[in-house]
Amino acid sequence: MQNEKFFAPPSDERVMPPETEGDNRNFIEHLARYDFARGFLKKGMNILDAACGSGYGSHLLAKYGCNVIGGDISQEAVSYANKRFTHENLTYTKVNCIRPEYPDGHFDAYVSFETIEHFFEQDEYLTNARRILKAGGLFICSTPNKDVHEFYRHKGWMGANPYHLKELTVQEFRDLLEKHFPKVELYAQDYDPLALKMLEMNRIVSELRWEMDHLPITLIKKILPQGVLGMLGKPAPDLAKKLNTRYNLDMAKISKLNIENADTLIAVCYT
Repeated sequence: MQNEKFFAPPSDERVMPPETEGDNRNFIEHLARYDFARGFLKKGMNILDAACGSGYGSHLLAKYGCNVIGGDISQEAVSYANKRFTHENLTYTKVNCIRPEYPDGHFDAYVSFETIEHFFEQDEYLTNARRILKAGGLFICSTPNKDVHEFYRHKGWMGANPYHLKELTVQEFRDLLEKHFPKVELYAQDYDPLALKMLEMNRIVSELRWEMDHLPITLIKKILPQGVLGMLGKPAPDLAKKLNTRYNLDMAKISKLNIENADTLIAVCYT
């Protein structure tokens, strides 16, 4: 059963836009999915963005020229979105995406990211997604790759997510979608590994600079080699540029490559 308590900002389950977008990897990943979806949509389309959360994705699609309904099970989420992300082509309303109360063939496209793993009624959810789409309509969704996330949990890199009731492997995701849609295309979303290394370097250098600002200089000189001190004090121009690297859409790559090992799976389904 879809749970209204699912909305608990700020959290990974309801991504809230940060004050500075480039500082938040999770937000950029979500934003990249909406940017990817735009490539399949046309201006003037009637679209449901189910489980829209804070509304930033619905707003992006509306700015593109689509007529968007941003729906969420949480009235708190709907109220927040109505205050934060408004557009003349956009309305927000409370929607149970497992059983949406819309007539058959109502939408040209249905977008729902990071949703299906939150409930057991996945077949009912997809049956209704297909039902409310027009002939020739699109259903675009995403979900974590169960195998990859279980590996992360085994390594201790992430904890169990109590909101994820039924995660799916690549094959489970594909088989489930193909039960409901005649054509399914899977995509992989992952970060560029080189970009992540630069971001990690940025984080480490930022922490070292903080230490330099808060520890006695005599102690710092004993701890850090002179070369490191010089780099932190005044990096070379090319290194300084790299150290200013921040999260952006180009880093959260989406492609058909290496789907089995992708952190996030994205599907484009055709009616």
